[in-house]
Amino acid sequence: IFEFNGGLENSFKVCKENKLFLDNWIKNNDYVSYFVKQKKFQAISPVYMIFKRKIEIGQIFNFLKKYKIAYDIENYRKAKPGIRVLTGLIIKKNDLIALTKWLDWSFNKFEVK
Repeated sequence: IFEFNGGLENSFKVCKENKLFLDNWIKNNDYVSYFVKQKKFQAISPVYMIFKRKIEIGQIFNFLKKYKIAYDIENYRKAKPGIRVLTGLIIKKNDLIALTKWLDWSFNKFEVK
């Protein structure tokens, strides 16, 4: 199946395109930034973002899960609070567009004021 979908070369291409989409979204976002600041050290998948503002993190993840928008994107237990997003071959750009729109809405809804 992997070779049928273009193999390693296509997988790398899709990861880079998806990461570029998230790069542009993060650059224009007031709520998240990359955990790894230097671009040359950032992984292309998964992308890990941390919060720049106080957010009701638990409420965001519960909302996304309850409405079947995103699963398992919360930071690992010992990591700084943030969001993990896969950018691999099975992730479509339209999925990332939908996710980022919901994240934008969630950030506004669950920001600590």
